[in-house]
Amino acid sequence: MNKILMSVMLLIGLCLSTLNLQASTEDPSLPQSLSPYIGDATGVIYAVIDDEDEYVGAMGYADKENEILADPTETAFRIGSISKTFVAIAVLQLVDQGLLDLHEDITRYLPSEFHFSYPITLHHLLTHTAGFEDLISGIVVMDEEDLLPLHSSLLRYQPSQTFKPSSIVSYSNYGLALAGYIVERVTRMSLIEYSDRYIFEPLGMSNTTFDPNDADTLISQAYDMDGNARFEPIINLYPEGSVVSTAQDMLKYMRWCLQPTGGILSDESKEKLFSTQYVSSSEFLGISYTWNLHLKNGHRVIEKRGETGNFNSQIILLPEDNTALFLSFNSPLPWKQIHSIVDDFLAPILSSSVATDSLPPEISLDIAGTYRAARSNFTTIEKLYSFLIPDRTVSITGDVYRGFTMNGEPMTNIGRNYYSSPLGNVKFIEKDREMVLLTDSALSYVQAPPLENPQWQWIALVSYLLLSILLVVLSIRSLWMTRHLRLLDLYAFATFFFLIGLVNCLNNAISAYNLLQHSSSIQFYTLASIVSTLAFVVTLLAKKHFIQATLVSTIATGFIAFSLINHLIR
Repeated sequence: MNKILMSVMLLIGLCLSTLNLQASTEDPSLPQSLSPYIGDATGVIYAVIDDEDEYVGAMGYADKENEILADPTETAFRIGSISKTFVAIAVLQLVDQGLLDLHEDITRYLPSEFHFSYPITLHHLLTHTAGFEDLISGIVVMDEEDLLPLHSSLLRYQPSQTFKPSSIVSYSNYGLALAGYIVERVTRMSLIEYSDRYIFEPLGMSNTTFDPNDADTLISQAYDMDGNARFEPIINLYPEGSVVSTAQDMLKYMRWCLQPTGGILSDESKEKLFSTQYVSSSEFLGISYTWNLHLKNGHRVIEKRGETGNFNSQIILLPEDNTALFLSFNSPLPWKQIHSIVDDFLAPILSSSVATDSLPPEISLDIAGTYRAARSNFTTIEKLYSFLIPDRTVSITGDVYRGFTMNGEPMTNIGRNYYSSPLGNVKFIEKDREMVLLTDSALSYVQAPPLENPQWQWIALVSYLLLSILLVVLSIRSLWMTRHLRLLDLYAFATFFFLIGLVNCLNNAISAYNLLQHSSSIQFYTLASIVSTLAFVVTLLAKKHFIQATLVSTIATGFIAFSLINHLIR
């Protein structure tokens, strides 16, 4: 058996939790040989191109309750942001026809209601350099009745342009949805219909669509990491990530990607699709139109990953080696495990390295500080996600003499302000007197004020929560002993009540993926809890309990700062 295929299958087997396996390979005994290595996920589909050999397969369940096994030709999985690559193809097809221009202001293609702080082009949208901040609200809904027309969603949930276009990579779901809407405006067709007719049908991808409701194939059930069936949120801004596809169809797509000629694109446009279109630093290959480009041991690696509520997928292309891999899991398998599969897949190829120039290590910048992902929110209540989502913020400590650590893990200097880190290889530059952390994908990080360090914010938040619990416990004790409700007790109960309301409101908003819709309630409960706490402090001062008043006011001040930083109050 082919060594690459065996390595991939072995590692996939380590990540699956069911003994019921099904695979379409040249070796029918392979599923049985993998059964001892079953691990975490419920099901997977995969496709492999290894030079002249091609394989598709599936393991685990597509529907565990009904004992329906995943199938490489008949089971569709949700491929998330890999969908964006088809939006790029649609745009480039219309460029080939002279209907779109990659470098014209997009307002020429949009209704007059759309306004932007800076001019934007399709080139910006396809390279994630339009400068949009991130906005999760509006991307998905929990009920089909809440689905909005694409035009309405794009207007209602339009994020601010935090950065000037082309100044920094800021990954944007909104930007690709906007590009898809422009395709609809120009063609007078839905992107669903357009892609079916001009992308999927010509490529023979008969079981692939942007509209899961119209899928002719079985779509896999979603599962959590314990194997329990999960509800899959419905994508509202559908061009950015709603495609469902089978392993067999993705094999056809990868085959087209590796072909030197254009097929459904002109040769010029196909070359643009897979070549560098934006590069942030000379150490990196940069990004093309929706694809991430990497140089590993002298080999060009093109990749895109997709993530929905419960599905994780990745596609890898090595054009010069005529090699490709597609994986899709119906459980949110940790990316660290998926990357281990990919690394093992690449190992036989990358072991034959090509000599590349290397830069001597050199440190000229003090990079210590807190960095927030450019793919964050900066102007609305969704800024809270920068605090709640660990990957959105990194903390770098140390100095140019002792070296630096990232989130407590060591960084190794491998070039001029260029490091090996837990994020992979990263480059630091100074822009507008602020430090910027660059990666070799469509992600970058900008320096944030020290007060926005998550560690400090957690201390402020937890201290306030513990204080409110302590105050209400002491008030209950006092009420039990004296049978008398004091003014202090009233304020303590009020603070605790409003905090419970805040926690409940935040939980509902996050579960619905829509903080903006609940922002008024969140701000009300936050402000009310702060006011009741300040009233408690004033009462303490009136009773000349200065030490207690100082302690409570200090903790309350920390929570007020936390609330201001994350726009819980404005």
